[in-house]
Amino acid sequence: MAYFNTTGVALVTGVTGGIGQGAANALAAAGATAIALADVDGERVHHAAKNSKRYATDAQYRARSWKLDMTDHAAVDQVVKAVVAQFGRLDYLVNSAGVDVKQHVAVPDDDPADYYRVMAVNAKGILTVSRAVSKAMAEQEPKQFTTLSGVHRSLGRGQIVNVTSAMSLAAVPRKVAYTASKHAALATTRAMCM
Repeated sequence: MAYFNTTGVALVTGVTGGIGQGAANALAAAGATAIALADVDGERVHHAAKNSKRYATDAQYRARSWKLDMTDHAAVDQVVKAVVAQFGRLDYLVNSAGVDVKQHVAVPDDDPADYYRVMAVNAKGILTVSRAVSKAMAEQEPKQFTTLSGVHRSLGRGQIVNVTSAMSLAAVPRKVAYTASKHAALATTRAMCM
C-alpha cells in the first residue's frame, strides 16, 4: 500500500541498483502515471522498466527505459527532451546513479583516474541531470494533485531528489573519491535549491 499519492511523470536515474529500482517501484505504486528509467546499463534498465509495471497502480501507467551516461551533457539533454516530448511534462527527478572505486587504497597508491570518474558520476552527473530537468520544469505549468486524504495541493513545477549517502556527512579512511563525491553531491543539492 502506498503511504502517499503521486500523480505525474518521473525520471529516475541509476535504476539498475537497489535504491534507484526501489524509487521507481515506489513511485509506480504511489500512482505515477509514467516513469522514465535511465541507467548506463542499457540491458538492465530495460528490465527495470518492465519490473516497475508490476507495482503500478495507475491503470494508464507507462514506463520507458533509456540508456544514459550522466556525464554526457548532450545525451542528458536529449533524454530529458525525449521524456517531455513523450509524456508531456516531467514532475519528479530521482538522481540515484552512483559509482565507487573497485578498491579503496591510501592516497599515495590512489589512481587519479578513479577519483575523476567517481566525481564525474556522483557529483557532476547530479548537476548535469538536475540542470536539464530543472530547465524543463521551469517551462511547465504547476501541477495540482489530491492527497490520499482528499486535500488539493500544488506540486509546483516539479520536485528533485538527489540521493547521496552517509559519506556526504562523514569521512572514512581510504575512501577518498567516494567521500569527496558524496560531499560534493550534498553541497550541490543544497546550493541548487530554489
